[in-house]
Amino acid sequence: MASISIRLPAALRTAASGRSAMTVEARTVAEALTSLATTHPQLGRMIFATEGRVRPHVRLFLDGRQVTGAVDANEALGEGDELRIVPAIVGG
Repeated sequence: MASISIRLPAALRTAASGRSAMTVEARTVAEALTSLATTHPQLGRMIFATEGRVRPHVRLFLDGRQVTGAVDANEALGEGDELRIVPAIVGG
């Protein structure tokens, strides 16, 4: 299991007790997100759709590389990796 950093943009921080970053222990991207959602349920609802998939408007970046879909969710994490969660911002 690896200790990784998860970075949150301002739009998600209120759902994470105001935190911009946190550390979780996880083997895969999916485990990291599940751990985050367990600790911060409101944040989990913002990231996951009801069927447990990452919402289509949420982008995930692992060490600067975008990861999406079921294949990337099972990607192994290494010690010190950084996962960034970026929701799409809409408006006009």
